[in-house]
Amino acid sequence: MLFELYLDLTFVNPLARKYTGADYSRGFAGEALYKLTIHVTSWTGQTA
Repeated sequence: MLFELYLDLTFVNPLARKYTGADYSRGFAGEALYKLTIHVTSWTGQTA
């Protein structure tokens, strides 16, 4: 896992625009935000 600290909305606004068509309106510049990146190393397609 990788945590990245962002003190602006540079990674949030593009995601918000993609899925809602507008900038993220709940945060503000200077608010500490974290982006969590998870890398999957293996995956099984088995179903129960």
